[in-house]
Amino acid sequence: MKHLTAEDALDIYQRCHEGEKQSSIAIDYDCSQATISGIKRGVYWNRVTGHPRNRPLSERQLRIIDIYSAYWDDKLPVKLIAPQYGLSLKAVYDILKGRTGAYLTGHPIHASATAKRPE
Repeated sequence: MKHLTAEDALDIYQRCHEGEKQSSIAIDYDCSQATISGIKRGVYWNRVTGHPRNRPLSERQLRIIDIYSAYWDDKLPVKLIAPQYGLSLKAVYDILKGRTGAYLTGHPIHASATAKRPE
């Protein structure tokens, strides 16, 4: 199963709203029909497609966004972020590296295997 890019998500979204069957799009992108449906409904990649979310963000999702922002925007070290949110260092690194919540943070999960701040 391939990881989708922002361009893929936008193409999927447009094809769905043009009436193409989700199952055929899923075959083209080697992903599940559920993923295609989620993109169409704004559950996934809504920042790219511009589709409004169907439901408000959960507490967990808001926490992921807060952690990502604390590191990248507020420049807090991981060793301070983890205890503040009651998480292990590994859990915080999973968020920063895009292994958790990449669809929420817009993390370019294909770009790098390590999370480093730009200089």
